[in-house]
Amino acid sequence: MLARLAPLAAALLLMCAPLGVQAAVNAGEGPSFNCAAAATTVEKAICGDAPLAALDRQVDATYRTLLATAGKWKDDLALTQRLWLRQRADCFAGSAVAVPDGPGITCLAREYAARLDSLRAFAIVIRDDPGSQGATAMVVKWTYAGMLAAPRLAEGLFRKFQTAQAKAGLVLVLRLTTQDPSAYEAEIQQLLDEIASAKETEDFHLDQEFYDGSVASLAPFVRAAAGPVELPCGLFEREPDLFLAVRPMWGGGRDNFLPSARCGMGREVMPSSVAALAQALSVFDGGGFDRCTGSLRIFYGRHDAMMEAILLVAPRRLLDRTATPNADHDLATTPLQGWAYLSPWNRRQFDHIQALFLKARGDLAEHYRARYGLTLEEARQAAQIGMNERFEWTTRARPEPLAVAIMDADARPSLAEVLASGLPPQAAGAEPPLSLAVIRPAALAPLLAAGAPVDAVNAFGKTPLMTAAQFNAPDVVRALLTAKAAVNQQSLAPDRITDNSPLNDQTGAGGCGTYAITHGQRTALMYAAANAGLPVIEALLAAGADTALKDSTGLTALDYLEGRGPVPANPLLTGAELATAQTLLIPRRH
Repeated sequence: MLARLAPLAAALLLMCAPLGVQAAVNAGEGPSFNCAAAATTVEKAICGDAPLAALDRQVDATYRTLLATAGKWKDDLALTQRLWLRQRADCFAGSAVAVPDGPGITCLAREYAARLDSLRAFAIVIRDDPGSQGATAMVVKWTYAGMLAAPRLAEGLFRKFQTAQAKAGLVLVLRLTTQDPSAYEAEIQQLLDEIASAKETEDFHLDQEFYDGSVASLAPFVRAAAGPVELPCGLFEREPDLFLAVRPMWGGGRDNFLPSARCGMGREVMPSSVAALAQALSVFDGGGFDRCTGSLRIFYGRHDAMMEAILLVAPRRLLDRTATPNADHDLATTPLQGWAYLSPWNRRQFDHIQALFLKARGDLAEHYRARYGLTLEEARQAAQIGMNERFEWTTRARPEPLAVAIMDADARPSLAEVLASGLPPQAAGAEPPLSLAVIRPAALAPLLAAGAPVDAVNAFGKTPLMTAAQFNAPDVVRALLTAKAAVNQQSLAPDRITDNSPLNDQTGAGGCGTYAITHGQRTALMYAAANAGLPVIEALLAAGADTALKDSTGLTALDYLEGRGPVPANPLLTGAELATAQTLLIPRRH
C-alpha cells in the first residue's frame, strides 16, 4: 500500500507547486507533444507560447502520474482526460483568424489551470477514500463540463453510473445532443421517473412535474438532480429554456448546490464595458451587501451569474420579454435614474453611471448583431431589457415630481406647476428642497418664495448651506446666506443618526445600516474646506463662520482642508490660494 501511495504523493506535490513558478522554471522547454506535428489550433497555440507549453507539460505529467496510481478509476480518468482535451478546443471555436489569437490563448491558460486544480482534487479524493462517492461525483461533474465537446463519449461515461446526477446528465445528452431525440423518448421518461423517485424526499416536488418533450419541462429534473455542476454555455445558446434549470430557488446557501451555466469562460466573453458598469454599480452600498446580507448574497450572486449568461448568449429570449410591456424596456430608462434625484451627490454619480450604461448597452448590441444576426433595433432592445434585468435593483425607484422639477429645467410638470398648490412637505430623511437646488440654482428663488425652510436638514443633519459648500456653488452659498441660513449649524453626531453603522477598519464589521458616517457635527465651513474654492470659503467666513468649531472627532475646518478628515485634501486649492486658505482657516476664538 505504501509503495502504491508513494507515486500518488509525488503527483500531489507536483500539483501543489505554484503554477506561475512551475511555468517560469520550465518556460524554455517544449510541451508534452511534438510541435513539428502540431495540427490543431490548440496545438499551434501551445507550441507558440512558452508559458502554455509549460502548463501543457505539467498537466500531462500530473495526469500520467495520477493515472498510474488511479486503480479502479483508471479508465474513467482516461476518458475524462479525453473529454477535457476535446473541451479545451472551445477556446478557439468561432475564431475568425487562421492563427491562435490572444483571447483564445488566455482562455486556454484558464482551462489548463482549472484542469490542474481538478486533477489535484481528484488525487486527494481517491487517496483518502478510493471507493468514495466523491470520486464518482467528480467524474460525473467533469463529464457534464465536456458533454457538448464530445457527446458520445459523455454518454458512455454517464451510463456507467447509476446516480441521479449521472442520469440527469444522460437525459441532457440524449435530449440536446442527438440527431433524433424522439428515438430516446422512452428512455428519457424512464430516467426522469427514476430521478423523481430518488429525489422524492427533497423539496423539489418532482411528483408534480411532467415531461412533455420540451426543454422547459426537463429543467426541474435537471435542477433537482444535477447538483453543483457547470453546464456548457453552448447548451444554453441552443436551448435558452435550459436557464430554468440554473435559476436559484432557495434564497440562501442551498443555491450553491444547484447547477450553473459555464458562460463567459471561453473566447466569447462579456464586453468589458458591462463588467465596468457592474463594478461601478456595486460600490453604491459601500460593500455592505456582501458583509451584511448573510447567505442571501449567495442567492443574488447566483442570480446575477445566470442573468449575465442570459445577457451573453440569449438575446432572442430577452426580446420575448417585449410581449409584456414594461417601462424598463424604454431605451430612455437607465440604472439609478430615480436614485439620481435623491441628492446632488447622487446626481453627480448618475452622470458617470449613465455614460457607462450607454457604452455597455452599445457594445452588447454590437455583440448581438455580430454573433446572432439581430437588426440594430432588435439588438438595442435586447441589450436594454437584459441590462435592466441584470441590474434590476437599480431601476425600481421612481423620483418625486418635486425633485424632478427642481433639478431639471425642462421637467413636466414644471417647478411652477408643482408649487402652484403649495410646497409639498419634506419626506422624513429626505434631502431638503433647497439642497436639491444646488444642481439648478434657478430653482432657489421660487423655492424660497414658496417658503422652503433655509435650515432644513436631511437624515444626518446636513443643511442646504453645507451641500452648497460641498459642491463649490458660490452663488447658491451667497443666496442662502442672504436668506439667513445658519452659518455655524452642525450636522448630527454619528451616535444620533438613525440607522448609522460605520465600518470598523480593523475588523471589517459594521457598515450594515443605511449610513456609515464616522465624522459628524460638521459645519458648512468644513465641507467648503474639503471641497470648495476660495470664494465659498471667504463668503462663509464673512458671514461669521467659526474656524474653531470641531467635528465629532475633534477636527477643525483646517484639518479638512489639509486632508486629515474623512476625505482627501481639497483638490481645488494649490499654491498661493492654498496658502491663503490655510491662513484664513487657522482656528480662532471670536
